[in-house]
Order: sequence, then structure tokens, then C-alpha cells
Amino acid sequence: MAAIPVAAVSAAAWAALCGLAAFGVVVTVGWVLSPRADDGLGVPLESAGLVWLVSHHAGVTVGPATLTLLPLALTLVPLSLLRAAGAWAARITAVQGWLDQALLVLAGTTAYSLIAFGVSQVCDLGGAATVSVGMTVGWSGLVAVIGLSLGILSAKGGWPTVWSSLPEFVRAALAGAVATGAALIALSAVVGVVAVLARWSQVVGLGQALGSGWTDAIGVCLLSLVYLPNLLMWVLAYISGPGLIIGGGATASVFSVTGGLLPSIPVLAAVPSEPGRGAPLLLLLVVAAGVLGVVIVQRHWSFELRDQVGALIVSTTIVSIVVLVFMWLSGGALGAARLGYLGPRPLLTALSVWALTTAGGLVAALISALRRPRVLDAGGDPTL
Repeated sequence: MAAIPVAAVSAAAWAALCGLAAFGVVVTVGWVLSPRADDGLGVPLESAGLVWLVSHHAGVTVGPATLTLLPLALTLVPLSLLRAAGAWAARITAVQGWLDQALLVLAGTTAYSLIAFGVSQVCDLGGAATVSVGMTVGWSGLVAVIGLSLGILSAKGGWPTVWSSLPEFVRAALAGAVATGAALIALSAVVGVVAVLARWSQVVGLGQALGSGWTDAIGVCLLSLVYLPNLLMWVLAYISGPGLIIGGGATASVFSVTGGLLPSIPVLAAVPSEPGRGAPLLLLLVVAAGVLGVVIVQRHWSFELRDQVGALIVSTTIVSIVVLVFMWLSGGALGAARLGYLGPRPLLTALSVWALTTAGGLVAALISALRRPRVLDAGGDPTL
């Protein structure tokens, strides 16, 4: 059996090197196909390092532009690699108990953060780019903690083991939260697709204005894909009421669209110039997600009304906290002026999601209770 620190450092190094190699291949292919392929091999290598850092949500400053609007989809790459590395380290060390697992995560996270720090010091594009040391170490450490912990969990039996050890009430609340969250994502995706299709000509026209070559088209498509989770969060912010801030003071919600010109980003052409009369009805989609959470709880657990309401409040609170985190992560800057901030209002959106999903769940629980036949207890009093 390998020593825990050695296995942890080896796992962290493997995850970092694989991530750098994966981004390096993609960036190098793009560099070869671009008209700037004569800049020297150092450019794609340093760019790959910057993209790897960006995948950990480390903000990058290139010239006068500060980039903090980072694609959430890229984070899946280091998370997946760290999960695999954590599972491998747990298996070869046969960790026992929480202390061994904590030591494995701590040692791996420290090594991974140091690697990220080293990458940030050498990838500066000839002095044109800078990376915040604090953001690099902090965010890479957080990603490492999550990824390695998930890997150890999978090596120790996975979620079924954890699920079976939870009390019934906690299971019900978590099941309701998962159902509500999944419904919010699915409904946001549907609304987003419909919005893009409804204004397809404007989206395509703006994309063509950014570049006429096929490499430009591929680049725009790839950027849209890596920013897809961010866009889903933006749609959720839109349909839940608070809406979006789209740079330069422009805002968009189901109630109004105000401000100046939108940034020249193709997907933003899907934002309507003004909401239709029925746009506020989109709030009912968020309400419906809360209803689904209660339906799932009722289908699998026979709780009294009081316990249903308790599970509902816990589940919608969990969903709102997750929404708050992802709303915060999904926004940021792509530069100055109209690109100064793009994204949702995290706190307002989370509160709105909580209020709407809780309202929908309460209505569903009350209707179900009223429809349930009353029975007489031993004293002859009717109970639900």
C-alpha cells in the first residue's frame, strides 16, 4: 500500500498534467488553424496554461481587459480528472476513517494548488497577461477539494452508501431539492432554445458579423458550448423575475428591458427588445418546479402535511443556496464599458427562486391535503 501523502501528491500531479495536456491539444489545434500560427510555439503553450487556470475560475487580465466571466463548462474537466485521481489514491492507500480521508484531500489539494500557482507564474503571454495569485490558489484549491472528495466517496461505495445512512426526512428533502433543481434546469433550457429559435436570424447575423471564415464559426460555436451552463443560469434569472444585467447599464427581465445597446455577443441577440404581454407568466414555470418537488416527496414518502411543508422548505432552501452559488459564478466581466458586467443578480434571483418554488410547493401540498379523505381518530375527531 502506498503512503497517503505520496499517493495524494501523485494523484494531484496526474490530474493537473492531464488537464493541461487536454487543453493544450485543443488550443494548439486552434493555433495551427489560425492566421497567427507563425507566432511561435510558446503562444499556444502559455494560452493552454491560461485556459487551464480559467477552468478553475481564476480571473485573467489581458492588457486592459479583465476577464472574470468564466465558462462553467470548462470546470467539468478538472473536476472529472480530480475525481478519478481521488478514487485511484483512495484505492491504492486503502484509507480508513475520516482522518485518513481528510489527510488525503489536504495533501492532494496542497499539491494541486502549488501546481496551479506555478502555472500562473509562467503563463503570461510574454507579459501581456496576468493572473491573480489569490484567485488561482483559492479556486484551484476549492476545485481540488471537491474533486478529490468525490473520488474518495466513489471509492468507498458512492452515494448509495451515504443515502442509506440518512434519516427519512433528510432523504425526502434532498429528493425534493433534486427534483426541483432538475425541473428548473430543464425549463430554463426549453425557454432558452425557444428564445434562440424565435430570433434565429438575429443570432446568426450577429455571429456572421464577428467573422466570415469557417474557423470563426467553429470558434463561436465552441464558446457558446463552454458557456452553456452560464447561459442556463441567465435564463433562470430571467424567468424567475430579477432578470439580467447585460453591460453598460442594460437590463432585461420578464417585466421590462432597459438601457443601451447590448454587447455584440451572438447569443444575446435572443434577448427580446421588449417583453411581451405574456412574459410575466414565465414566473409560473418556477412555481411549477416547486410543485414537482412536493409531488416527488408525496409519491415516495407518506408524510403528514406538517412534515411535507417542513421537507418543502428545507428542499427549496437547498435549491436557493445552490442557485445563489451558481448565479454568482455565472456572471462577470469580459472587458470594460458594455462588457463590464454580464450576468444575473445572484441574491435577488436566489430569493425569488425560493419564494416562487416554496409558494408552488405549499399550494400543491395544501391541495393534496384537502383532497385526502378524512379519517376519525380514536376520539372521533377528524384528522388528515
